[in-house]
Order: sequence, then C-alpha cells, then structure tokens
Amino acid sequence: GVLATPEQQVLPTLEIVSENPVYDYDAKYTEGRSHHIIPARIREDARVAASEAAARAFTELGCSGMARVDMIVDASGTPWVLEVNTVPGLTELSLLPDAARAAGIEFDALCTRLVEHAVGRHRHRVGPTAV
Repeated sequence: GVLATPEQQVLPTLEIVSENPVYDYDAKYTEGRSHHIIPARIREDARVAASEAAARAFTELGCSGMARVDMIVDASGTPWVLEVNTVPGLTELSLLPDAARAAGIEFDALCTRLVEHAVGRHRHRVGPTAV
C-alpha cells in the first residue's frame, strides 16, 4: 500500500496466506481463514523493487490519499502490478490497515491522516474558506 498523507509513504510489503484453496470472499472476510505476513517472504531486492513499483504506480496513475497496490513477484524477483485499488478496505481484517500498523501507524492515526489529507486537498482546490 501507499499513503500520500502528507508525504508519499510506501507501506511494508504484505503476503496473504489463505486457509482456503482460493483467496475468496470467505478467506477475506472470515476471521482465521487467512493471515497476513508482514513483510512478505521475498528477497530484499524483490521487496525494494515491489516498493518502487507501488510508488511508481501510485504516482503515474495520479492517486491521492491511499491506494493498495496488488502485485505478484515472479521467481526472478520481478514484481508485476495486477491492480491499484484506490478504495481499499478499512476493516479490522483489511490489508492496508495491517500494513500501516506494521509501519507504526495505528488505525485511528491512519484515519486521521486520511481525513486531514482530504481536507487539505479540498482547501487547495477551492480555497481556505470552503471548509
């Protein structure tokens, strides 16, 4: 995941391990059906490349606030971006809050940063008296 609150911050890599054969709705939203390993169990060079790819995707697509950048890393350590989700889940079982927590950002602080960033962007667009 990537945060732009206020500076761009790439969150730690996260690996999903599903107890189901497929990472499906049940695995995502039923406690105990999957768990997250942070940082992901990949080589350091692959972790750096994945973080750089996430930051680049966030910037090139003009994302703001937050985004979850889903990718796979092949056997050679090359990351492949699959999806950039600009409205990621923010539940207790969601990926982005878990990665933020691993970076030392508790859920309340994450929400505060996101709201402050949105208000700041709005003020920049319409002026200080609009908020």
